[in-house]
Amino acid sequence: MSALDAIARERFDPDAEAWRAARWTVENGGALAVAFSGGGDSTALLIRAVARARELGAPLRVFIVDHDLQPGARAVAERAHGFAQSIGAAAEILTWRGEKPASGVQASARAARYRLMCEALHARAPFGALLLGHTSDDQIETVEMRAARPGARAQTLAGMRAVAPAPVWPEGRGVALLRPLLETSRAALRDELRTAGVDWSDDPANENETFERVRVRNALAHLSVEARCARLDAIAAARASERAVADEAAELFEAQMSWRGSVLSLSREGARALAARLSETDTASQNVARAVLAAAAKAVSGEPGAGRGAVTAAEALFMRADAQATSCAGCVFERLRDGGVRIRRDLGAVLGRADGAPAVRLQLSEGASGVWDGRYLIGPAPCDGVVEARAARAGRSADDASEPVFIDADGAPHEVETRFLGLELAARALFPERPAFWMSWKTAANRVFE
Repeated sequence: MSALDAIARERFDPDAEAWRAARWTVENGGALAVAFSGGGDSTALLIRAVARARELGAPLRVFIVDHDLQPGARAVAERAHGFAQSIGAAAEILTWRGEKPASGVQASARAARYRLMCEALHARAPFGALLLGHTSDDQIETVEMRAARPGARAQTLAGMRAVAPAPVWPEGRGVALLRPLLETSRAALRDELRTAGVDWSDDPANENETFERVRVRNALAHLSVEARCARLDAIAAARASERAVADEAAELFEAQMSWRGSVLSLSREGARALAARLSETDTASQNVARAVLAAAAKAVSGEPGAGRGAVTAAEALFMRADAQATSCAGCVFERLRDGGVRIRRDLGAVLGRADGAPAVRLQLSEGASGVWDGRYLIGPAPCDGVVEARAARAGRSADDASEPVFIDADGAPHEVETRFLGLELAARALFPERPAFWMSWKTAANRVFE
């Protein structure tokens, strides 16, 4: 057995959550890739991923992102590329091009990195999984950073998931992030690499205390083993509580919500159940109701980040008998005569507003596809044209007013393949750790919501 084989087998559990999701992805026709920087964590992950892909008989792509933020970045990316190729992995360098922000550089780079890798995955399959090298140290640092932010909620203390939806939209549709090293320390991985004689190259930015994570990392550097274990135990407990809330919310959503096109309807019984939970003093019960409302808002608005604002506004509708409607975060909650609640897309968000917010339009060239309004995957286009809200042609009172229509250059409508992404958005919110329910829209997502 070679030194690299030894690393691949060390603490390798093929039944661990992330590796199970990788296997499901491959067996169902999805693409498998690994994010690789050349640093110690991602080097240890890459060696494991290459071995796992071979066992599965699956091609593995290695994505190396050149953020183009500092001199020498390309050379670092090329060294990483060379190492990946040397161990038999097909690698490619993705470059973040264009103007860079003056502030919030790390957050912007993170979003750009995920967009690039998700787009590269979609070039190979309709859905896929991206392996990441986050460790238990990263987990502790993440929770420490979240807890320090104003208004931090209990859910933020649950840390990163071993399996989670990609955090960008719509580029991240159908893409799962897999973190198989979350229970392994950074030091243990580096010890493995040293023993095997494998070199790595850490990013110099990891020493720059201008960045919050670096400051937090340095502050936590001298934690005792006992303190580390206590923090990880607390994270695990928070994760268990979060899962319990998500399971209850999913059960309530499935039982009481129904789709009609892109509109969600909550039954009278469901509305009463949510109102009862929101009025309870038990925080967990309140969180179940809020999770249902957040999932509905995300699915209807096409905005995965719509949750908190929409939930705050919707709570008033459920808590006040005289409230008839409320709008927030791109969706409208309306009370129905039978006591139920209808949740639809805010037409102003797609048609444009007097305050200057533009109408949502998507230009497509012949044969191209794209996502319109965060809610519909359109294409391939039959000719050059534009996608806009049906209300722009059919009138605001139409039942399908917020749904898309494809118009050619002469103003004539055309039939085009259209897929509603609200099913996936709801499933991502309700079943974030169960990618079989949202990663492949042709399988379980349709079973759950149709």
